Amino acid sequence: MSKGSGKYLQHLVSCLGIFLSFLLIVSTSQAASVSQFSPQGEVAQIRQVRATFSESAIAFGNAKAPAPFEINCNEAGTARWADDKNWIFDFNRDLPPATQCSFNVKADFKTVAGNAITGKSSFKFSTGGPAVVRIQPYDGSNIEEEQAFILIQNGAATPTSIRQHLYCEIEGVHERVPVRFLDKDARAALLKHFAKDIDTERVSTVQCQQRSPNDAFVKLVWDAGIATASGIATSIPQSFTFKTRPAFTASMTCQRENANATCTPILPVSLYFSSPISRKLAEEILIKSSKGNVKPDFNRDDKESIVSYVSFKAPIAEKAEYTIVLPSKITDESGRSLSNAAQFPLKFVTADFPPLAKFPAAPFGIIELNADATLPVSLRNVEKNLVARSVDGKNSPGKVGNLKVMEDADIINWIAKLNKYHETSIKVAGEYVETRSIGLLVKESGVRSLDLPSMPSDVDPSVRPFEVIGIP
Repeated sequence: MSKGSGKYLQHLVSCLGIFLSFLLIVSTSQAASVSQFSPQGEVAQIRQVRATFSESAIAFGNAKAPAPFEINCNEAGTARWADDKNWIFDFNRDLPPATQCSFNVKADFKTVAGNAITGKSSFKFSTGGPAVVRIQPYDGSNIEEEQAFILIQNGAATPTSIRQHLYCEIEGVHERVPVRFLDKDARAALLKHFAKDIDTERVSTVQCQQRSPNDAFVKLVWDAGIATASGIATSIPQSFTFKTRPAFTASMTCQRENANATCTPILPVSLYFSSPISRKLAEEILIKSSKGNVKPDFNRDDKESIVSYVSFKAPIAEKAEYTIVLPSKITDESGRSLSNAAQFPLKFVTADFPPLAKFPAAPFGIIELNADATLPVSLRNVEKNLVARSVDGKNSPGKVGNLKVMEDADIINWIAKLNKYHETSIKVAGEYVETRSIGLLVKESGVRSLDLPSMPSDVDPSVRPFEVIGIP
């Protein structure tokens, strides 16, 4: 072969390679496929099938175009095109356990561009064995110590397989705890209230065979192996986690000046229960002392039959010893006895009445001109050398600022300003502050500072009554 012939063959092979590469690119660009199909494999709950094509499979707007799949399934349904790329098949009902279906792309199906479907063209799924589709109480709920569970399944399961493969895991118990089925009457009562419109063959009602401790995590496991009557068993376990409620306790709370102080007598004393009790039992609770008994205070409009706390109206006697007395057989709404009943009768002591300087509650008032008028202030336990602590932590003597305004416009402006700052919060330097901590007269000109009048010298200091004084 001559050198010229050899160069010609090399050139021919090179051109042929380029041509084949071009054909491959053209072929790839014209390939269409099913880019997404769901469901696939074993799925417990199935009601709809959806397929998405990589390019327009039908003319846009032609929702009645023929289905692209051959369907092999015992369950009926309706097919439709959602758009030019998405095809949907809606089953007439949720698929029961042991249902198997296959969807195969039709051999003659082509896209709008005339391209045949390449790649995966056959899709299968099944519902497997029985699965729990809803449970009561709901997953994550707080439960009772001997909670009954209602399991609503996608189909019936055999009682034998449930006994063998449904169990409880209880925190602190180092072995599986079997379940037991509720008796006929208890089951009927639960179904009537929680599953009355559901096929009872799809509902299991069970309890853990062992009582769960308080504040413990409990897991109910629907394990692989639970089967239908035809023998189709679930292969995917399900678990539901709960936490048992706290023990039934009662705790007393009151306002104190600090953690080590006794109860302030001018604020209510409350008794809280970790679980509600009947209103009738709550009304029998008393706090007793040598100075008399105090009954719980209930809102007149509160007609609830159960309560979670009781409150005793203030004020009560200062420097007195009280005892909280409960009914002899107090129980919560579930019938549980009080776990800390040994703490009752519970004693507590009240402190002295705290010092008080109280101005009228109204933000604005009118007093008569030229009638020796004074601003009334109620004092209790306030000595002559009163020292007040401001919000910035600094001590300052008890003084009152007095600003006298005469013009109508000034009076109207001050009325509006007092209303704006009355018992609210405003934003200062980017942070909210209570308006009672703001001195409205601090930067005002013409403000006169007055000392609080002293307490009358003939007042018995051991009695310490309220005194109403006037500030001129």
